[in-house]
Order: sequence, then structure tokens, then C-alpha cells
Amino acid sequence: MTTFTLTVSSDGLGLGVLAGCAVQIDRKRAVMAEQYPPVDVLYLMRSATDEDGVVAFDLKPDDETTYHVCTLWDMNGVVVFKQSFSMPPDACPLHDLSEAVIGASIQFQNQGVNVGTPPTTQTINFTGSSVNATFSGETLTVTIDDRQYIDQAVSTAVSSLVDSAPGTLDTLNELAAALGDDPNFATSTATALANRVRADAAQSFSATEKRQARKNIGIERQSVTFSTALLAPMARETGSVEMATAFGILTITTNHPARVRLYDTAAHCAIDASRLVGRYPEDNAGCLFEFVTTSSMLSSSIPRAVNGFNNEYPVTTSIAYVVENNDIIDRSITTTFTFMPEE
Repeated sequence: MTTFTLTVSSDGLGLGVLAGCAVQIDRKRAVMAEQYPPVDVLYLMRSATDEDGVVAFDLKPDDETTYHVCTLWDMNGVVVFKQSFSMPPDACPLHDLSEAVIGASIQFQNQGVNVGTPPTTQTINFTGSSVNATFSGETLTVTIDDRQYIDQAVSTAVSSLVDSAPGTLDTLNELAAALGDDPNFATSTATALANRVRADAAQSFSATEKRQARKNIGIERQSVTFSTALLAPMARETGSVEMATAFGILTITTNHPARVRLYDTAAHCAIDASRLVGRYPEDNAGCLFEFVTTSSMLSSSIPRAVNGFNNEYPVTTSIAYVVENNDIIDRSITTTFTFMPEE
């Protein structure tokens, strides 16, 4: 009897290259013969895959009463593939059942059991990896379960959609989270941008909006309070207070009579600190502000705002001061300035 070559490839079956794995082919009866004891398995062939995961068998063709079963085990003896099929009259690799010839007494399948016999020999091309064919009279019904093709198509489509997006932005959920889960993100962004101060065009703001804008960037009336240690009468203390790199002084308040001076640098402050009341500072002494409070006038607004600034390198917001106790007893002098930052 004529035999046909069946090639089994583990890689073609989607299992990867499995070298040295056992492959067994059983030829079985589809219809039990009328004999005792009944014979189900007509023959059994077993061989191992080569280094490419491929093995070939010479098999007899099937008729309406027989079919074949292919079983593959991995190196641990675990069944990783098992499938029934009918041997076609032409050599056909099990991993590529894309074409077969169906004749009057030969049926083709790679899964399930075919039923019926075609009246004449026909050539049928199949696209897919899992095919069931059934004849009923002159009608041939072919069912294709093309999961492998669909999985590949879906995988290709997903890869094209993701393209080279970073791992944190390659899903719809991650994109939605990046947009703040806002379905109206474009409108929300446009509205937010409209509320920003522009540098390329004129804008109109209400007085409230202007005040808020100045407050947001730190250009609003501010106050700062600092205190000296306990000072004897006419004693002084030098130090620094955080204000702004440039500012305008609006008011001054002390809790006791005092003489308060501000300087552009700590070095100028140290040189001019011992200067007596009533004497003008030397040229380039760096004295920005000097004020004397009394028991009857501990607080005063500055009619003409005094502009001060830090002249250190690099520029900081730290402003050097000298505070003297002008009371007749020991005092800790607390001073409060209100000022307008200018930069």
C-alpha cells in the first residue's frame, strides 16, 4: 500500500523549537470492526524530534473507518500537543495544513472527525490552522477556527496602536489618567490658559483679579516682625531680617522707644553701626532707612515710601539692621515693618 510522509514541527505548532521530544502517531478506527476482541489502535509509531524540533513519519492514507492521532511530549514527559487528523493522499506537514485534496474515499481534517464522502475528487484551499470539513450529499461545510491568525492580527493592531509610546502611556487608562480623567480636557485647558497673564497681548482684569495676580507672584503688601535680645538703655544689636531683594517701606512699629536702621549689605551695617544719633552717615555708607520712635509715637506710616534693596553678591532677600534701645530701662525691642516687594 502507498504511504505518505507527514512532517511534524514543534515550532510550526507554536510550541517553539523542542529538540529531543517524543512524538507519537496512532492510527485508529473511527468505526469499531465487527470482531472480538475489538481492535482500536491499528498501529503506533514513535520518534524524537531533531535539533530543529522536526520529525517525519511515513503513514498510510485514511478511509471512512480510520483516522490518525498525533501526540507530542516535552522533555518532562508532559503532553503539550494532541490532535486527531485524517491522512491526505499528498504529503502535508501537520503544522501547515493550508491545502489538501479531498477524494471520494479520503477525507482531510486537522481537528475533529469528518463526516460524509464527496462524490468526486476536489481540491480545496484552506486558510487557517484549525479546520473541520463535513460533506452532506453535494454540500461541503468547512468550519475554520482561526484563533492563531486572529491573535496575530490583534497583536499586530495593538502594536501599531501603541507604536513607541512610553510604558506609562501605552494604555487608554494611562492616557486618561494623564489627562486628569477629564473628558473635556481641551476646553478645561483653554479656559485655564485664558486666566493666565499674557506677555504678547493686552488683557482686561478686574481689581480683584489684579490683586489676586499680585498676591500669587508675591507682589502685595507684606509685613515682617523681629525682636532683639534684652538690651540695656542705648545698647544696640545688629542682625538681618528676611524681606525682599528690593522693596518699599510703608510703616514701622516698635514696642518701645527705639532707633532702627536698615542697610544694603552686612559690611556697611557693621561700619556704620556705631554712628551717633544726629550725625549723617558717610558717603556710600549703605544706610537705606533710619527712624527713631518715641514713647508717644511707637508707630508711624512712611509718607514717602523708602525704597530699599539688597546689594550683596549674590543678591538675597536678607536685609541687615541695627536696633538701639532708646528707653531708660532694659528692653527687648520688637520691630514690625509693612512693605511692598518690588522684586
